[in-house]
Amino acid sequence: MFIAMTNLSPRSRNLPPPDPAEIYGRYRPVIDDWPAFCAALARPLPVCLWANELRLRPAGLAAILAEEGIAAHPLAWNPAGFRLEEAVSVGWRWWYVAGLAHCQEEVSMLPALLLDVRPGMRVLDLCA
Repeated sequence: MFIAMTNLSPRSRNLPPPDPAEIYGRYRPVIDDWPAFCAALARPLPVCLWANELRLRPAGLAAILAEEGIAAHPLAWNPAGFRLEEAVSVGWRWWYVAGLAHCQEEVSMLPALLLDVRPGMRVLDLCA
């Protein structure tokens, strides 16, 4: 999949996003405020990261981000998570490649926290 994504032509990368009415139109009868719903779908989510605490503490990730000039704020509910002020491509950063941090939508960080997953437990993640 990674290879296919890197071979996208510049033209395909600049295509507009799909029209929500085409994709979600069947739900229109049950959504009271359709324009607000479509606007919410079009709004990009903030980029969030979490520190891999098997390799470094969140304060260490905060220091790395600050050193690279990446403005980040700790998540109030997740001691290892950070929300970046601006969208930053993290996939080729040394600390990401080294597994010190992972990029994940904030809402997707909730299950691990809410399920109170601990070492030795087995978890099957079917969300991807």
